[in-house]
Amino acid sequence: MICLVRRGVTLIEVVIAIVVFAVGGLGLAATSGAIVRQMSSNVQRSRAAALASSRDELIHASPCAASSGSNTSMGVVATWQVGAPSTRVLIYQAITRPDAKGLYTETFLSGAPCD
Repeated sequence: MICLVRRGVTLIEVVIAIVVFAVGGLGLAATSGAIVRQMSSNVQRSRAAALASSRDELIHASPCAASSGSNTSMGVVATWQVGAPSTRVLIYQAITRPDAKGLYTETFLSGAPCD
């Protein structure tokens, strides 16, 4: 009997393997780009929340009075207004931060009792 033993791979198998690895590599590259954009957006969102929280704590520590203002820190612009009715201080903050799609504004509303 004659036994035919196949050794090695054919050219078509090599081409298919290259195509499969190329598609996988392109998918990995696209995913890593999206992850980098999302991480950058999360850093800016975290800065905006920290700025709003810091401003909120400063206003709570001060006496009950109406005020307003704005400041810029690390590319994040914060504006606030404090209204002082007779029993509560109302704090409205608008935080504008850069995002991958442009500028994004988040608003924060809080209040505190007047002693």
